[in-house]
Amino acid sequence: MGSIGSKMRRKQGLFFTSVAFIIVIILVLTFSPPRPITLAYETQAMEARARMVNEHTKAVVNSYLPLAIRISAYNTFAALAEFLQEKSRQGKGKYFATTELFNLTFSEVMVNGTICCDIQGPPDWPSCDSDVKADVLDRSKHLSIDDCLEKPVMRDKNLSILLKRIENASFVALRVNTSIGGYDLKDARIIELFQDNRTGPWKVGINVSVNYSITVGDISVNNSKNISVLFSIEGIPDPLYPVESWFVDEDGDTVTGAAGDPDERIYTNYFNATNITKWNLSNLYRQADWRLYKHDENASSFLMRFYGMDERSPCCGVESLINPFTMETVNGRVEKPYVDWCYYGGNNRCTSSQAGSMWNVTCMTNPVDQDTEKFYRFAISSYHASQYNATNHLYGLDPDGAGPLPACAETPFP
Repeated sequence: MGSIGSKMRRKQGLFFTSVAFIIVIILVLTFSPPRPITLAYETQAMEARARMVNEHTKAVVNSYLPLAIRISAYNTFAALAEFLQEKSRQGKGKYFATTELFNLTFSEVMVNGTICCDIQGPPDWPSCDSDVKADVLDRSKHLSIDDCLEKPVMRDKNLSILLKRIENASFVALRVNTSIGGYDLKDARIIELFQDNRTGPWKVGINVSVNYSITVGDISVNNSKNISVLFSIEGIPDPLYPVESWFVDEDGDTVTGAAGDPDERIYTNYFNATNITKWNLSNLYRQADWRLYKHDENASSFLMRFYGMDERSPCCGVESLINPFTMETVNGRVEKPYVDWCYYGGNNRCTSSQAGSMWNVTCMTNPVDQDTEKFYRFAISSYHASQYNATNHLYGLDPDGAGPLPACAETPFP
């Protein structure tokens, strides 16, 4: 009996122990936080959103932003060249006073399309001086640059508008929330312009710091990026010509330009690079006739011409030849070579001691009659004669036209 009772008690103990264990398991399963269950389609949807954010980020950073920066920067240069030209028409022909003021003005026009407008306009225009930093930073005194110029130049090409279009198009087409910004226009360094061996003479570089946020559902990318873009200067007006030439105002009074010698009207030229690589007399004729530009390491660069830095730029100097048929008041009254930076440069870097003697050019220069020939009193220096391979086609300057002209060695175009 004792052994039977002992066995029964052991069986009862095992039973109740098992029951207790099962109850504990049930309680744990019942009151534990539910374990998340990720379904296959949810995983696929999350991966799709992540891919969309990743691909859209690449498109924004590598394509959309560089294109927007290129468009707005190019139009800003064109607008500022027009700004300097209009100031010249009103007797205020001068460059930006400092590189800092130029950079601040450039950044504002590029980002917002507004400017400290010191062009004479209607009485209700705010008074602003683009040479005074406090005015340049005071946005309450500024106008749209198109209103300032009273012509559509920037139009809707400023960076803020272009970025807003990217944001709107991203949401409408892809349902991607995109936000781009991060500018402090009081900091002249927010947009950095440069010309060096990377750009060469025919392009300008720009660095723009931007913040961006791209979101799809619960997937988001937030980052900052410095976007660097190179773009061509072709077709942009050269500020050297209008600032340095003279004109007669509405009252008939001659207004002094920066060079110190009156042209009686302002002139302009557009940056367009020549494709000529081998020079001869005919190609020199074409270069002057078409007013194209070529690289010269002693000339000033594209950027230098916006703030009047008359210095050599070995990497990026550009020059054009003055055509006295197109620029009819440039008629030999200034004894300087007919090369833009020589003729107009404030530092007078083409003296006989620096660039050699001045010469007429056979088949081109007409020393006698201004009305019937294109190149009345056209002259270049010994240095430039060498650069254009015209050394064998020179003859001495003769302002009175005395004596027979040298025979023409070749028939230039046309």
